[in-house]
Amino acid sequence: LKIIPSLFQKFFARRAEIGAGLDRFTYGACTCLPAEQRTRDDELVYLVSAHVSPEAVAPAGMTKWRVPARMYAHFTHRGPIHKLNQTINYIYGAWLPRSDFERVDGPELERYDDRFGDGGEQSELDYLIPVKRR
Repeated sequence: LKIIPSLFQKFFARRAEIGAGLDRFTYGACTCLPAEQRTRDDELVYLVSAHVSPEAVAPAGMTKWRVPARMYAHFTHRGPIHKLNQTINYIYGAWLPRSDFERVDGPELERYDDRFGDGGEQSELDYLIPVKRR
């Protein structure tokens, strides 16, 4: 996952090209590759993004994903970004099995705003997983 910080740098260098977003957040959207396309079990597709109108056109060299509206379980990760896996492990290992929800197909979203700061000890970000009631 060492490639992700460089994706954010590339995105912010070109952020103005996509125009005004529909909210104040920057997103990390990730989804696993289909099993037949993976070379490893943990391989995923990760997109750094902003929420734009459906009519927005992606500038050359950028990709546009349509994330369908659906219910998301919302968690706030507090602490250094390198410990985000602890929050994700809690979601899947403790919260989800005991909840009235199940994971549905769709990307997981990391939602960043000014609370993220430098990604250190005081950092916060939101982590969202698509769910439906059991």
